[in-house]
Amino acid sequence: MKFQYRSLLKTSLTVLVVSYLITGCSTRFVYNQLDWLAPWYLDDYVTIEHYQQDLLTSSLDSVLDWHRATQLSRYGDFLKVISSDVQGSVSEEKVAKYFLQLDGFIETLFIEFANEFTPLIAQMNPRQQAELIENLAIKNQKYYEKYVLIGEAESKASSKKRVKKFLDDWLDELSASQVQMINQWSTQTHWLSPGFYQSRQAWQTRLHSIFNAQNANKPEMIKSMFKNRREFWSVDLRQKFRHNQQVTTVFIVNFFNSLDANQKQSLLKKLEKYEADFRLLASQSN
Repeated sequence: MKFQYRSLLKTSLTVLVVSYLITGCSTRFVYNQLDWLAPWYLDDYVTIEHYQQDLLTSSLDSVLDWHRATQLSRYGDFLKVISSDVQGSVSEEKVAKYFLQLDGFIETLFIEFANEFTPLIAQMNPRQQAELIENLAIKNQKYYEKYVLIGEAESKASSKKRVKKFLDDWLDELSASQVQMINQWSTQTHWLSPGFYQSRQAWQTRLHSIFNAQNANKPEMIKSMFKNRREFWSVDLRQKFRHNQQVTTVFIVNFFNSLDANQKQSLLKKLEKYEADFRLLASQSN
């Protein structure tokens, strides 16, 4: 049962973060920060010793129980609000609230993961620390090659393609004017990948310095890195991110309000399905 719910938690996170996809590269950033921290990836980056396995299992079970009992109903409530708005009209104020709520969901996950898994990270032996830093460096290099080295034009084209596919899947078919809206949105957004790459490197460097420090407060130092997700964002990245969110807010308002009756029905069915799934799972919590 626990194993099944681990997969379910990962799926629900996918739904949650895909809901955030419309903001562009921010989704990729969220996942690239979560992917090694999250317990289902941790052992891909660090060889877990036998004596640490009980702590890992206990922490994972605690996160899963917490998530089912406290978070899934919040996701259901969020989707219900969107369903209600879609049936009426969507405003910039409402979309701004969506972003705040989504960011709050992600922030809550980061904090819970930090609380549960920081003790395990802090107690890693020198060999494990070196292994983790090396694997993070490899991951960052792959990120650079996949999202930065390709250049702005190709990166934005890929992002536009993903958004179009996502909306196609949820609405069955897009009109020519809606495709044009996506194209216009893409041209108006800033390229964020280089800034995210720099922040990832800074994050890795800070973790390495904490591992090397002779400081008894390492757990709190590590935990603070997860609780402040944007600590290593440059001023330029913050400005570009805010710009993209504003551009995207306008895009979502115009796009949602352009939906025809069939598209609205398709979207509502999917939203209602996910809402029902979340509520059913929440009702099965211990």
